[in-house]
Amino acid sequence: MQQSSHRTRHRTLRRRVVIVVSIVCVVVAALAVSIPQLLRLNLNVVQPGPLPRRYQDAYCTATLPKSAVGSILSPEQAQTAAAIVLIAVRRGLPEQAAEVAITTVMQESKLTNLPYGDRDSVGLFQQRPSQGWGSREQLMDETYATNAFYDALLAVPDWQARPIEDAAQQVQHSGYPDLYARWNDTARSWSAALMGIAPAGATCLLEPAGSTGATDVSGFSAAFLTAFPEFEIAREGGTNGSTAANSNANGTTGSETSSANGDAKQTFELSLSHANATTDIDRLRWQAATWLVVHARPYGIDSIRLGDTVWMRQSGEWPQKTQQLSNEGKASAIVVGIK
Repeated sequence: MQQSSHRTRHRTLRRRVVIVVSIVCVVVAALAVSIPQLLRLNLNVVQPGPLPRRYQDAYCTATLPKSAVGSILSPEQAQTAAAIVLIAVRRGLPEQAAEVAITTVMQESKLTNLPYGDRDSVGLFQQRPSQGWGSREQLMDETYATNAFYDALLAVPDWQARPIEDAAQQVQHSGYPDLYARWNDTARSWSAALMGIAPAGATCLLEPAGSTGATDVSGFSAAFLTAFPEFEIAREGGTNGSTAANSNANGTTGSETSSANGDAKQTFELSLSHANATTDIDRLRWQAATWLVVHARPYGIDSIRLGDTVWMRQSGEWPQKTQQLSNEGKASAIVVGIK
């Protein structure tokens, strides 16, 4: 009886095993057939494009000619660098002066106008009121602080013959003089781009225009003409003159807001005034174009065209990038698109 019972249990167990194995085989076979079909179906689904760049992911980069490595700054840092370089340009200082200044500011404040510092140091250059640089209020003014730095730099004997970091130390008298040298490449790349020496040498990759607020057309006009009085601004199809960009299509002045779908776009031509033209016109145009790139965020600039190169806000690229404009590529105006 016991042997017969054991045989019965074994047969039952074998049948159950066979049933389980059969079910597993059926499931595996079904999956083998269905998974490729599902994959094929998924391949036919239209995938969404890349998401627009977020505000916090925006950045700017400058690259020296023949260099594969760029120096990255935030848009705000790039704007500060532009202000420092522009002061050097307006004072007629050579490129090395801007390089020394940017090297210094990167080490002292990371291009940020700090209201605090070691002991009584404040501002971009961490200058000290107690050391005769000026009052705290003056040193918190970026223009005053930058000019004070350049004044001190020009007083350094043979400053142009010194390495960048050595010239910076002669002005700053830092307790950590060896740290300045690590910012030399950043200083060189941004100075070359912002001075117009390296055409298309800097770019910014930004969030869509109009996504962070109203487009400020009048603010753009006023700021650009203050920075570059050699130019005149005219709305495309409008009347030449420095005040043309201050007017909306209906004749009113002030800020303009892009349409809800973001498709509205205003185009302006920035032309050199013959009365203010300089001998190095191409370099001046690239100074202006690079300034426009790093200031694209606050004014809603979406595109910039100069000669045969076009900068687009979200791609951050200068297609057909050339190191020098060809004769055919020279243009009488910079064309700016604002959304």
